[in-house]
Amino acid sequence: MQMTSQKIQDLIGIVLIVGVYISTALVLCGGLLFLIRHGNESIATLLIPLTQNPAHFWSTLSFSFSMTEMITIGLLGLVFTQVLRVALLGWCYFREHDYKFAAISLFILLVLLYSLFFRT
Repeated sequence: MQMTSQKIQDLIGIVLIVGVYISTALVLCGGLLFLIRHGNESIATLLIPLTQNPAHFWSTLSFSFSMTEMITIGLLGLVFTQVLRVALLGWCYFREHDYKFAAISLFILLVLLYSLFFRT
């Protein structure tokens, strides 16, 4: 099956829209629950510590869907939406035999994955 440029654009558009909607819903629900329960308290912590090693962060994520984890998972969903977009573009470029852009997409995908999982 030959994918036309319009089909590729439609597929990537659907991925972006679905990813953004799901992530937004998670962040919104987590934020609202957090405000309902802790709206009058002051907060002095970060949801995702920027100095934390990503490998340690992934190992501590429990997916218990607490309020802050819902927000964190929603924000990570936004990041993974972009990772999926780059992967889809690379795959589509490869199928179209546009190896230069497929290689560029692969490089960008590797940089994104490295920054998510392996940077120190």
